[in-house]
Amino acid sequence: MEDQQVDWAEYARAQDELKKSTTVNDRHWGLEAALGNALTDIESGKHIDRSDTERRIQSGARKNRHRARLLRLQPLTWQPDIVDPTANYETSSELVFLCTAMGGDDYNLMKNVAGGATYGELSGIMNAETSAIRKRVSRIRMSARNLLPQQ
Repeated sequence: MEDQQVDWAEYARAQDELKKSTTVNDRHWGLEAALGNALTDIESGKHIDRSDTERRIQSGARKNRHRARLLRLQPLTWQPDIVDPTANYETSSELVFLCTAMGGDDYNLMKNVAGGATYGELSGIMNAETSAIRKRVSRIRMSARNLLPQQ
């Protein structure tokens, strides 16, 4: 039991050092790595001490310096695509229109279907047969196609 208290005290010491740091540098990333490794060791029952923590901090810092060096030597060339925000706005306004035109229950049903819920799950929630839910969704889709302007 006392070994665990010593382990948690060492973890708390490293966490306190991380909390007091005011900059994000290599040591900061090393502390993050050391804290993660310390939790894994405590969970598996391994004893940790200050020398283990310091070694892990140095290893994490070295790993961060290596990553930074690789990025300097081989910078990322990928740039995100420029997206036209008007398409998002048009879609958002169409969804608002459908929500008000359909009614809350139908809209929520379609939202659940779009979110990946199966007809079986929805039938259990709505106390209806699976085939009835499937038919209702099909009818809602047809009415939604008629409500929106054709493009």
